[in-house]
Amino acid sequence: MSGTPSEILLERLREAGLSIAVAESLTAGMLASELAAVAGASDVFLGGVVAYSNAVKQSILGVSAQSLESAGAVSEDVAVQMAQGVQEAFGVRGGRSDAAASTEPPTDT
Repeated sequence: MSGTPSEILLERLREAGLSIAVAESLTAGMLASELAAVAGASDVFLGGVVAYSNAVKQSILGVSAQSLESAGAVSEDVAVQMAQGVQEAFGVRGGRSDAAASTEPPTDT
């Protein structure tokens, strides 16, 4: 399969019958923009949340205040909570977050 990383990801999601939503902080919407730029993306890309402020991370994505205080906004713990929050908000099985430089994908909840 050839194409851009976004094209490849969206095609694999289509083939698997899955959809995706993203929660972004550090990238401030760049990931959503890359996905949305692919023709036909709307059949598998549902949308995203740009949660640059901690208040939005808490109120929209359900990130705990304790995690933000103890681990910091740029941490694996917060990234996992953001991904889980976007999964719930959009009703998808898998969500991605960019809040930490390196995170494991969340497990299905």
